[in-house]
Amino acid sequence: ALASAWAAGPMGHAAALTATTYDSEETFLSSFTKGRQSINALKAYGAQVLHDIDARMLHTADGVKILGPFDCIIWNFPHTR
Repeated sequence: ALASAWAAGPMGHAAALTATTYDSEETFLSSFTKGRQSINALKAYGAQVLHDIDARMLHTADGVKILGPFDCIIWNFPHTR
């Protein structure tokens, strides 16, 4: 929800927004009933959505390392269900 609100902000697009999940896409979708809806909304705004990302290791994560440096990192902490 937070990432979607950010993506839909004043510019109406999220070309520079990368949203990540700690879980695999499969686990994320089975855990959150509106997960697919959230992913589709973010992508519709132009955001990149990545799964299996440990935010503590952004400097090594495949697909994320090349995106930095980041202007802002927002942690949805703690990782809970």
